[in-house]
Amino acid sequence: MRALLRDRSFRRLLVEQTLSAFGDYAMFLALAIWVRDLTGSNAAAGLTFLPFSIPSLFGPALGVFVDRYPRRTIMIWTDAAAAVVVLSLLAVHGREDLWIIYAVAFLLGMCLVIYEAARSGLLVGMLPEDQLGNANGFLQSTEQASRLVAPLAGAALYAASGGATVAILEAATFVVSAAFLLSIHPRDLDRVAGGRFWPELRTGLRHILGTRELRRLTIGTASRSSSA
Repeated sequence: MRALLRDRSFRRLLVEQTLSAFGDYAMFLALAIWVRDLTGSNAAAGLTFLPFSIPSLFGPALGVFVDRYPRRTIMIWTDAAAAVVVLSLLAVHGREDLWIIYAVAFLLGMCLVIYEAARSGLLVGMLPEDQLGNANGFLQSTEQASRLVAPLAGAALYAASGGATVAILEAATFVVSAAFLLSIHPRDLDRVAGGRFWPELRTGLRHILGTRELRRLTIGTASRSSSA
């Protein structure tokens, strides 16, 4: 455990992960409250959670895509994209802009799935095999803490200052997260070269559907994301 925390790259990754996860989940509840304020409808507010969860169903396809590129680069660009996506909320001024909020929820969910796929590969290349369990434990702990704390913090900030302030501050967390990633240079896993995307995707899906344990794990992960 101590050896893991002495690793400068992992410490920075841990901070980056915390910031990125906090930014994702802080918007989670704030967006729903924003929709409720614009529409007066609890149903419309509840619908905000659906587009955020849908991208988890695309996990296998996005994993095949991520394997073709440097994982750290993917994570940096994902954080940058999330910052831009969140700032688009500054264009929301009334009920007619409701579609922007739903689009932001979907794109943030997509960024989260891509980020987590890239991070898994980055960790395997960064750390010795005997440290991976502790590393994943640390990262999962920070993510779960963000799931608990960040939505409440985002909702409180929205209530105090409004949606524009939330959008700006959350975009800042993604920018700082990307800066931390730029400061580390871990060894990456070998990337998939050549090959065809769709045949590889079909092969992967057949393997998941044909393996009971993997099938249950995939369904369970998607269900957890939908109920988060």
